[in-house]
Amino acid sequence: MEKTQSLKAGKKVVSNSLWGIGSNILQNVFLGLFFVIIARQYSKADFADYIVANNAYQLVAAFSTMGLGQWFTREMVNAKSREATVNTFLKLQLILGVVFYVVNMIFVFAMYKDPLIRSISVYVGINILFDNIIYALKSLNVAEHKQKKNFQILLIEASLKLLLGVVLIFQSFSIVYLSVFAIVFRFLTLNLFLRIGASNLVSLTGLIRQRITRSDFKNIVFANWAFIVIGSISVVYWSIGKLIISKTLSDADIANYEIAFKLFSISQIIPVIISTTVFPILVTYFKNNDIPGFRRFYQNVFFIYFLFGLVTYTFIYSFADILLPFAFGAKYGGTTEPTQMMFLTILLFPTALLQANVLVAMKLEKLDMILNLVSLVLNISISLIALQFVRSLTVINLSIFASFFVFHLLQDIILYRKGMTDSKHIFLFYSGSIVFISAYIALQPFVHPVVYFVLVWLLVGFFAIRYLQKHMDPDLLPWKKKAATAR
Repeated sequence: MEKTQSLKAGKKVVSNSLWGIGSNILQNVFLGLFFVIIARQYSKADFADYIVANNAYQLVAAFSTMGLGQWFTREMVNAKSREATVNTFLKLQLILGVVFYVVNMIFVFAMYKDPLIRSISVYVGINILFDNIIYALKSLNVAEHKQKKNFQILLIEASLKLLLGVVLIFQSFSIVYLSVFAIVFRFLTLNLFLRIGASNLVSLTGLIRQRITRSDFKNIVFANWAFIVIGSISVVYWSIGKLIISKTLSDADIANYEIAFKLFSISQIIPVIISTTVFPILVTYFKNNDIPGFRRFYQNVFFIYFLFGLVTYTFIYSFADILLPFAFGAKYGGTTEPTQMMFLTILLFPTALLQANVLVAMKLEKLDMILNLVSLVLNISISLIALQFVRSLTVINLSIFASFFVFHLLQDIILYRKGMTDSKHIFLFYSGSIVFISAYIALQPFVHPVVYFVLVWLLVGFFAIRYLQKHMDPDLLPWKKKAATAR
């Protein structure tokens, strides 16, 4: 029974994750090209104002869903009335969207006097209403293991934005109009979700009839307030950086930070998409009280995430100085170093994301929330204090890395005490990362970057495959299971 469950889990991870990775790579390529076109077509000042307005919207939007997606995924496993749960969640998101649109306007007009930032924000903020409903429908698809619908629809939206970028190349128009077009495309995306991406549990009649009472807010929103922090923290980490930069540094620094973050966002695709499949499986293991299977599954995925962080950082370190000027042009020639600094965090992000999912699956979300708060406070404190002495983008990037390191270390301590990891595993992760990255940086000047990167990862890949064949659970590697059966 345990082996059957593990095999199904492995196949589900592979199937959903391959779909997610493939479509999200295309989606982010299209959005990345759209971003490149905007950066090239508008002045640095207009581009910076566009970034600031979008950052304010993203910061508020991060809280507007109240982070209830993971709560909803977990509840759907045990829900007695799935339709009532879905309609309640969907209507809550709609109400919260309206409330937080108003919050966004108040925030922007209080923080910024620039008329262009305010004008863009009036339009961009409308996305919060659409985002909350889309968020609810996406969460429903995740709970039902139908992520494929999410990927397909979001890919269509990205394609439309790229088409808008192509039009911009041949016909210039105000950046305010660009914001309006983006809202139109988001509205079209919402309609696609409602028509082809919504479960048959969703209906307009059911949504209208579903009453939301004070007790619903108390029992769902307030009782699960930890999810607000957990669900918003990843956006807040980066948005706070942009907010601080917009008030203390130059337009060029805003643009450089956003370009670096855009690349970082693309690099997150694989672990984030895999995690949307990994998390429900962790929940199922824990629900069935299969602790050995839970621990084994977590540690196997951890090893893959660890390798992903290493290969991503080394790629950016080796090729950022070639790729960035080519993509964004000479006026963004100073972006290479900030990008390399930001990508230090990718060494920690994938495994920190996994361990956060592990804690939530174990119903330790309030503990995870505390860790997130500690990390966020560290990030803001280090940034604000250090900027008093050094006015540089490096301060922001190192503050993020330092706070992520503390966050990851605290996760390790908790999981060690819960018996999910051991001291050897923790030591090998940190020491292995430090030794590998230090050696890679020290030796690169002696070899051509392309040759060096390929040779290093051919060698590491060989030993990684050997390790997987020896230590990975055969039920999570179907090809290994078949080979073992044949013998």
